[in-house]
Amino acid sequence: MSGCQGCCIFPHGRLSIYAMILAVSSYLFVISASWGCYYVEVGATFSENIPGLTVDFKSGIGLFSYEDVLDFNNNNNQLTCYYYTGSQIDAMDGAFKAARVFGVLANIFIGVSMLALVAVSCMEYPQVILKVVGGMLLAGSLFELLTLTFFASDVCNYDCDFYIGAGMAIGGTIVCFMTAIVVLQIPPAMESSLDLQSYTEQAVAYAPGTETITETALPDGTKKIIKTHVHGDGSKTIEETLVA
Repeated sequence: MSGCQGCCIFPHGRLSIYAMILAVSSYLFVISASWGCYYVEVGATFSENIPGLTVDFKSGIGLFSYEDVLDFNNNNNQLTCYYYTGSQIDAMDGAFKAARVFGVLANIFIGVSMLALVAVSCMEYPQVILKVVGGMLLAGSLFELLTLTFFASDVCNYDCDFYIGAGMAIGGTIVCFMTAIVVLQIPPAMESSLDLQSYTEQAVAYAPGTETITETALPDGTKKIIKTHVHGDGSKTIEETLVA
């Protein structure tokens, strides 16, 4: 079972901090690649493959949306993103649809892993959980790389250029793979929450210039009082007394 120590404690040490930062970065790459409308850039011939598109100039095409003019009536070139309609999705070939599936899987695997690594700032994870998270990140990086099957679709039989989203996909793949390697190197939690609390209390109690008093009840009904005074040089004076 994982245990909570309070946020920003990072019980697994410095590597867990690096892993969290990398995981968030990789997820930002992935969502930009998947949900933007600029995975590739195509010319007017793209409209011959997917019905309902009227693009007559170069524009971005994404896994789930595409760029088109904002106001058809004014005949301007201001672009915005539109989601594909059902008929457009039906007209897509296998490579196009496969890239979309890989994009969804990458978002799920990397997104869940990112949430787990954000929680590692205040949670102790068993090593098996960290291994699972590392495995999910490796799978997520593979799925994100496989979104490049988009270039094998009929869309790219014509004028299809590498664009921002494809670059984000490659960047996300690399960063996600790096995250997985770091996660698989994260050591076990250094201390349990109780050990950490005890250590902190002892450190405060025995700081130079402090005096602590402890009482212990003995079986015969008396009390043993121990007074510990810590001097400025770190030396201690201990006095024990018995009280009836």
